[in-house]
Amino acid sequence: MNPRSSSPARAGSVFAVDSTRLPWGVTAVTLASCLALAAAAGFGRSAYAVLVLALGLAMALGWPVLLGMPHEASARLTVATAAVALGAAILIPSGDQPLRWLPLALGVSMMVTFVMLVPGGRLRPHLVESASGALAGGVVIASGIALAPTADRGRGTDFVVVALAALAAGALAELTGRHPRVGALAVLPVMVAGALVGWLVARVVGVNAVAALGLGMLLASFSYSVRRMFGAVPGVREGFGQAALGIASVLLPGILVVALAQLAGL
Repeated sequence: MNPRSSSPARAGSVFAVDSTRLPWGVTAVTLASCLALAAAAGFGRSAYAVLVLALGLAMALGWPVLLGMPHEASARLTVATAAVALGAAILIPSGDQPLRWLPLALGVSMMVTFVMLVPGGRLRPHLVESASGALAGGVVIASGIALAPTADRGRGTDFVVVALAALAAGALAELTGRHPRVGALAVLPVMVAGALVGWLVARVVGVNAVAALGLGMLLASFSYSVRRMFGAVPGVREGFGQAALGIASVLLPGILVVALAQLAGL
């Protein structure tokens, strides 16, 4: 008998999971992460990177729980190693190329994943689940930390704040999905809330308000989709799993903000 199947939180046949009614812990961690990152953005790249590193280490504790990954200890260690490597890649001085070491750090973390999960070259049961889950955790952290240099470029800082404000607004609007008549249609108020808050904050900080409408709508809906997808797994019923999902839904959209900021010339 597989001992993992005895955990009631992971027994999907016993506990129905409805991702339109996420545990409150997911929303709380999402909002707290947005607030903390918005504050860190005001202190520049290093502060932002250090906070993402801390969030990545916290996510490492719950990521294997959320995904129900086998070999939890090894998976936690590999995701935590990715967080440290990616954080160092941003914190190491790199002149006018702040993302210079990021691809190398991500590559190293990927190699560490396979070394840790395939000790001595011996294949183990459920290796695919462990490896794919650990690699996904590293990608989430890389996406979040790639945004750090944008938070260090004048208007870029304001752009990051607008994105995080819209994301937080979407997380609050998502709560409308708890009403039976709304359910999955909550994506509509999420998009509206993200666009409206993005527009309002942009007017305050001086970012192009029209661009902020699209930014807010995209970030809020994408982050909502992450919580909606991963909120359908039994691991979300556990505390560490909720924290991991909340953090991941804030970090993963980071690369979208980087892309849009570059298109805007920030």
